Amino acid sequence: LDRSSAASVVFKRQVVMYPNPITQGNSGQLAFRNFPANASFKISIINVKGNRLYNTIHHTKKGNTTFNLTDTDAALASAGIYYIVIRGNKNGFRYSAPLMVY
Repeated sequence: LDRSSAASVVFKRQVVMYPNPITQGNSGQLAFRNFPANASFKISIINVKGNRLYNTIHHTKKGNTTFNLTDTDAALASAGIYYIVIRGNKNGFRYSAPLMVY
């Protein structure tokens, strides 16, 4: 592993996303802990077929942040497994995790 890959692995182990699973039609919030501070991120929701269903840019000032699911109702309309993919715009941060909707 090079340094950038090693940093991504460390971040991936430390980042926590909750709640997971969520109920179908949930219009609440996903919370994340241990993000890099003072950064911008591209958040994508991808289905199991690999189709990107939703994209947004999210800014955070501290390492803990929330992502509002209200705008994603169409994307998460069906029960199933989705993937949350987050990439830092400038810092090389990458995180992905499955999200179960029931």
